[in-house]
Amino acid sequence: MFVVCFGDGLGNQMFQYAFYLEMKYRYPKNHIMADIGNWYGSDNNHNGFELNKLFGIAIPQCNKKQALFLADYHVSAKKNHPFIARYFALRNAMFGPKGTLITVDDPTEFYKEVFELNPLNSYMLRGNWVNEKYFEHVDSQIRSAFVFPEIEDENNKKLMNDIQSCESVSVHIRGGDYLTMGITSLDGEYYSQAISIVKRKLSSYKLFVFSDDVEYARKMIGNEDAVFVTGNTGANSFRDMQLMSMCKHNIIANSTFSFWGAYLNNNPDKLVLAPSVSMRSYNKPFACSEWELVKVDR
Repeated sequence: MFVVCFGDGLGNQMFQYAFYLEMKYRYPKNHIMADIGNWYGSDNNHNGFELNKLFGIAIPQCNKKQALFLADYHVSAKKNHPFIARYFALRNAMFGPKGTLITVDDPTEFYKEVFELNPLNSYMLRGNWVNEKYFEHVDSQIRSAFVFPEIEDENNKKLMNDIQSCESVSVHIRGGDYLTMGITSLDGEYYSQAISIVKRKLSSYKLFVFSDDVEYARKMIGNEDAVFVTGNTGANSFRDMQLMSMCKHNIIANSTFSFWGAYLNNNPDKLVLAPSVSMRSYNKPFACSEWELVKVDR
């Protein structure tokens, strides 16, 4: 039994599911299951497990007993069973972590060892698996799975029509938690460079800016003429990713959310610009190999 952990926001969950599909491809005779939300805790500060709600994705789940056996630690055990948590802490201090828990230090790096596991053993795999090599054989399955619900509200319908009727370029700008939590954020210079490349390579274009902090986004864009997309918040936040995927071209942030907006863009001639730095502690960008990187200092 192999168990893939799921948690965090929508973009990370999509990477985890892509990795899950690759695990099924690589280990066709093994039972691949999911640990949904338990490792990260039930008080997820995003919108919970969204893959089922948005895409109708159902994955066989392990139970807590199986998860505890494989991981020797669980957020739910720490929160609800302090004595069990102390036992695990003492056991790990004395004997070290169990070999059944596989984690990655840097999700942008490719650790080929995860595809060299003994299929006769059981493992729990925890991480975000951002490197495209973690799902290189399942692109068609990913695209078949990640089909968004039909747009029904008038505001997003109008945006969709505008996006599809011109040489649209999505621009994703993360403010909000990136600023308050001290996560690596991109400055106006990145967006200025990216837009300059768009101007050089496209004979015409129209910018559609997506952000969780519109006022901050306006500062990043400066005097550029752009449509600022608003209204898709909370449980409707995924609509921004959906609309980004409909744009002809994409300028993404160092964000798994906008990565998927660009990845799911089916324009065969798309121009995707990505920052050369994802996070200060990660070695590689959130980008596919054929996308163009814009130099960003750490």
